[in-house]
Amino acid sequence: MSLLDRVVIVTGSSKGIGFEIAKLFSERGAIVIVCSRSLGQSKTAAKKFRGTTLALEVDVTDESSVKKFVKAVMKSFQKIDILVNNAGYPYDDTIWNKKIHEGSDDELEKIINVD
Repeated sequence: MSLLDRVVIVTGSSKGIGFEIAKLFSERGAIVIVCSRSLGQSKTAAKKFRGTTLALEVDVTDESSVKKFVKAVMKSFQKIDILVNNAGYPYDDTIWNKKIHEGSDDELEKIINVD
């Protein structure tokens, strides 16, 4: 299936599952917006994809960061065709290995804000 010239955003695409999703989109001709909380990681990942990419930084838990991100994409490509909300709270031994009743409201809120 060709996705030629479709503008695709995959959040959390600098590594892991998001990286692989973005890679597949790039192989099918999409313009891929590679993004994470780290611009450096986004740039490194984008270099590994085919075709047109744009590496950006975005914190999906920060409304102003998301607005700035969307403005940058729109300025460059004037559209967004596909959005894959892949970003997830990073693995944290001190949170993920607790039993549900041992976790704090703050820890749960951090996870929900990203996921």
